[in-house]
Amino acid sequence: MAIGISSCIIHGYFMPRLSFCAGILALCLFPQTQTIAEDWPHWRGQNRVDITTESSGYENGKPWPPAPALWKINVGEGASSPIIASGTVYTIGWKNDSDTVRAINPKSGATVWEQYYPAPKYGRHAVGDQRMYRGATATPEFDPTTGLLYTLSCDGDLRAWDATKSGAPGWNLNLYEQFNVPKRPQITKRKNTLRDYGYTTAPFVFENWIIVEVGDPKSGNLHAFDKKTGKQVWASENRDVAGHAGALTPMTIDGVPCVAIATSYHALVVRLDGKNAGKTVAEFPWPTDFSNTIAGIAARGNELLIGSRYNHMAMAKVQVSLENGAREIWKNKLPSGVCTPVIHGDHVYFANKGIHCVEFKTGKLIWEGGKVGDAGSCLVTGDNRLLVWGNGGDLSLVETAKRSPEKITILAEKRGIFNEMAWPHVVLADRRIFCKTTDGELACFSLTGEKSATAPSKKSPKVEDLNFTAWDGNSPAGQIWLWKKGDGISKRSAAARRAKLEARGDAMITTTGAMDVSGGGFALNGVSSPLLEACKKSNAFTIELVFATDNIAQKGPARIVSFSKDPYVRNFTLGQEGQNLTLRLRTPKTGENGSKPEVTLGKVAQSRINRVCLTYQQGSLVFYQNGKPVMKSNKVSGDFSNWNSDGQGLILGDEWSGGSRDWQGQFYAIAFYDRALTAPEIEQRNQRLSE
Repeated sequence: MAIGISSCIIHGYFMPRLSFCAGILALCLFPQTQTIAEDWPHWRGQNRVDITTESSGYENGKPWPPAPALWKINVGEGASSPIIASGTVYTIGWKNDSDTVRAINPKSGATVWEQYYPAPKYGRHAVGDQRMYRGATATPEFDPTTGLLYTLSCDGDLRAWDATKSGAPGWNLNLYEQFNVPKRPQITKRKNTLRDYGYTTAPFVFENWIIVEVGDPKSGNLHAFDKKTGKQVWASENRDVAGHAGALTPMTIDGVPCVAIATSYHALVVRLDGKNAGKTVAEFPWPTDFSNTIAGIAARGNELLIGSRYNHMAMAKVQVSLENGAREIWKNKLPSGVCTPVIHGDHVYFANKGIHCVEFKTGKLIWEGGKVGDAGSCLVTGDNRLLVWGNGGDLSLVETAKRSPEKITILAEKRGIFNEMAWPHVVLADRRIFCKTTDGELACFSLTGEKSATAPSKKSPKVEDLNFTAWDGNSPAGQIWLWKKGDGISKRSAAARRAKLEARGDAMITTTGAMDVSGGGFALNGVSSPLLEACKKSNAFTIELVFATDNIAQKGPARIVSFSKDPYVRNFTLGQEGQNLTLRLRTPKTGENGSKPEVTLGKVAQSRINRVCLTYQQGSLVFYQNGKPVMKSNKVSGDFSNWNSDGQGLILGDEWSGGSRDWQGQFYAIAFYDRALTAPEIEQRNQRLSE
């Protein structure tokens, strides 16, 4: 089983008047095959139907996607899918007892800003399937009129973030606490089918409201809150227990705006017009084992599709009217377990236990095929192709019935992008494909052949091009120790202390003057005490580092620079986890291992020189690459009052105690300070390196 993060496609439903006009204008001005840059700000895209105006970028006889992944990063566990608005990717994921909300640069994968809050890995009433349902599952929702980003955790934390102000926290509330929502009950008579995954359904912005499926049997299934203040506005007449679907689905019934949701018992349709908001239009019975109508509802006009496996093993088309409620049109034996069906033209598409094309009018199977299992999501591109993401990380491009009316035609496949469940919905926006897994791995593929902003280029400096002498000159105040290429095994610091580099294992100074720790590490004898004393007084520090990694598959995280005792006790560690640089920093709030939370700083590049700088002072963490700030965070807070020297030492390339966390790479320069250098200072020192 998997949560309803994937979806199928349906074309046509109510839209706010401006969005509708803009959509019609775009279709009039541009052919459908024209490549148009489009946002993906909601669950299932711009218009919430999994249909985009953007082309697949496919050209016959040429590789697709046209280039390797622009970047791959980890954004934390959970089946939540990314969204894209105004040139920024937004994600939410769980790690180290926190949910982290990130804004990401789509060209480089670099974090623009991040915010976090304490959160459990599972909802407070969680029952069953915890390998699949962990961390943040509900997809974020973006409101372009206010610039607010909304997130919902599995444990019911509904939060607003101001994306125009680096994600500044706005209002928040907890659904469990505000409404005293109980554990989901047994829904059907089949034994051992009780499940509760917490909150899974994406928030939904409509006019001035943010609407959420609360599932409170006393106050209502759906609740609307003022999107600016969080104040409750209305609750639905229906009081069903919440289901485990991916999102709410907008509909237009007899000219009236409505919304549909797959609860634990029904396909529920509710009015959204003025004083009628929350009133029930229709309740089509659909109780499902495990509360798992995961695929949710797809709709066009006044007709909806609902389907699920388990006790139903069926998909039904239902017509809804204000006067007569719900009426079944047809039912077939073609259920979609996870993927919300996409209604496009005369056909319905979904990717679950194969890729399927069904006639919308009759429910008749037109064709099926392909190697897609339980996990799958799909969308229809502007050039009438089906983009499919499924299994453990397989991306496929398939012709729709417009070009292939009688059989499935798979144009291209890229298998094994990851090796983890691909429950999160695939996204196509701004000419890029975004693919995510439940363990938080996120990949971006360009359809224009662009190169990563962090990829090596001909202009990237070589080690011999860097001016370490100029970098050493006029060292800023507060410098505790500095070493650079060519300084041998000792260097007098600004504080006139001499420290000795003690080579461990096969670590050595190379013939070019660099430190190579691929087979060991360098202990910095004589540096630990002065650094400890100075930083405990200032409660601030800076690390400057010029280095190269031997590979981007190192795990652990591998210890690049560590002031530690062993794998479990440290003052700080700068590490490498795959492509990411990470920080563990000890304060009274982050624990003796400094891992609550562990912070992802940015990406490390292979086969090129990495020039980075990390500063911290009382709750403000800033990470620089090549002299420019790329990540700012208040995720870590606290002072250094619990730093100590009990068995701890400062070492490059390993833990002080040695072991399995060793890092493989070369150091060209490193410096420590007992204060946070300013941005102008860091930029100036970076410029000196390049002089």
